[in-house]
Order: sequence, then C-alpha cells, then structure tokens
Amino acid sequence: MIIEAIEALGPDKQSVVAKLEELGIKGRRSQACECPITKYLESKGLRYVGTASDSLCFDAAEGDIALTVNTTSAVKYFIQDFDMGKYPELELGL
Repeated sequence: MIIEAIEALGPDKQSVVAKLEELGIKGRRSQACECPITKYLESKGLRYVGTASDSLCFDAAEGDIALTVNTTSAVKYFIQDFDMGKYPELELGL
C-alpha cells in the first residue's frame, strides 16, 4: 500500500506537483510532519512518523517496529525543491 501510494504520485517531480495540486494538498517547508508528501500519505490512511528526502518512516501497529521505505526519485526531488521554496502554490499560509 505504501509503495503504491508513493508511485501513484507520478514518474517525475512535475507529476508530483500536479497530483498534490489536484488533490488540494499543501504543507510547510522544512517541517517533516507538515510536508505535502506527509499530508498525502496521511490522506491514504498511513501513520507517518518522519521523512528525509530519500526515505519515509511510518508508524507500525502497536508493538511493531516502524517501517522505513525509500522514496522514488520523483518524490525525493520534489521534497528537496519544496523545502527550497520552489512550489509556493503548495505552501500553507501562516
């Protein structure tokens, strides 16, 4: 389910931007818990814990170890660019 959700964002960062815009998902720069990718995955019912540009960590069922998944290159480059302010249309206001 996690991999499918990540791959559904598209093959490149422009596709990721378009998908997030289509879904109305926005976030805040440099705040892992407020990242648009976090918000997207939470909308899919995933319990998110943290992110780096190249991996995502999810909360597991009670008593289980959290799961870390590598992102696609599209998501990796989207996160890097988003955190640099390249997609103001996806930023939440103050």
